[in-house]
Amino acid sequence: MITKYTWEDLKFAAATVYGEARGESFAGKVGVAHTILNRASVLGGIKKACLQSYAYSCWLERDVNYLACVALTFPRPAFVFDISHPMHDCLYAVMCAMHGEFLATMTCTHYFDKSIPAPSWADPKKYVCTIGRINFYALPFP
Repeated sequence: MITKYTWEDLKFAAATVYGEARGESFAGKVGVAHTILNRASVLGGIKKACLQSYAYSCWLERDVNYLACVALTFPRPAFVFDISHPMHDCLYAVMCAMHGEFLATMTCTHYFDKSIPAPSWADPKKYVCTIGRINFYALPFP
């Protein structure tokens, strides 16, 4: 599953995992990373997948996590070297997803937090699993 990715790709993927799932278990973070990678393979890049309109709410300017995600994409953030930084765990989750770990969510393209009503796209036939508060789905992606 691993492909060549740039530092920019890794930063955007890790910042997205941070903005979307930093309070989740490590498996939940890897699941979100899988959705990014699966979308990126269709959209032509991780940054495109992360910034796709309404795909990941942390990149919406009105989202509470937006400024933190933007700040985390600046050149060589300290989290790479500080294993106690929560972003470090997110970067590791992205790398695990790139290496094909945590097979349960490997095919997932969509998810939603079960604290909100199910979105219209949440087809029960395409449901894969729930990890923590996140329901994961493997839906056809454009």
